[in-house]
Amino acid sequence: MAALRISGGAQTIDHLSHSLMRERGGTTTDDASLFLVEWRGGTADHLASPDL
Repeated sequence: MAALRISGGAQTIDHLSHSLMRERGGTTTDDASLFLVEWRGGTADHLASPDL
């Protein structure tokens, strides 16, 4: 497999899904999902603190 330069989360998912479909001959036999969280740095304190 050739080394690839991938710049972001969306491009990673796109490449992975196309690679899987190519390896499977264009078909899938299950309902697996691809999920990627791209962290861009900084704190997430404002996301983890519920407003009580």
